[in-house]
Amino acid sequence: MEFGRFKSVLVAMAVFSALLFGCSQGPWENFKSEKGGFSIKFPGKPEISTKTENVGPLVQMTSTEHSVNPFLGRFGAKYTVIVSDITAPNMSSLNFDQKQMIEGGKDGIRKQGFEIVAERKIDSSGMEGWEFEVTSSNTDSTLRMFVKGYRIYTLEVARRKGTNFSEEVKKFFESFEMQ
Repeated sequence: MEFGRFKSVLVAMAVFSALLFGCSQGPWENFKSEKGGFSIKFPGKPEISTKTENVGPLVQMTSTEHSVNPFLGRFGAKYTVIVSDITAPNMSSLNFDQKQMIEGGKDGIRKQGFEIVAERKIDSSGMEGWEFEVTSSNTDSTLRMFVKGYRIYTLEVARRKGTNFSEEVKKFFESFEMQ
């Protein structure tokens, strides 16, 4: 093998190794959603999608997902904020209970095939919330949920089972602010 080609192979192997064994997620960027009423730091520009579903008689939930999935999820974690708004023709008739909403969120976690292995109450900028550690056959996730009026904020960092992104999880969660 000639030296130039050998050098190219070594460079390619070094880049692949850096990606596979701990390359950083990339530069963190401030993101603000006026409509969603929050700001946070993401490791890149988030993709945004919205869906509406019926969750009860004449009750709808519109959820907007903001997510960054560096390296297509192969080497990094997926960072997500979901803002879910509950609407009904007569909002005053809704019997909206924070605890009930959190229990509904936990049921949703289980229905997606995850096991909740730990949960605790948390406080973020004076707002009470809940944090969950969940696991499945190939994924570990840390989730936080906050309820503000008829709005639910869900933050999640999902990663391959057995990988540790504790500093990134902390950076992501601690940068979250509700407006």
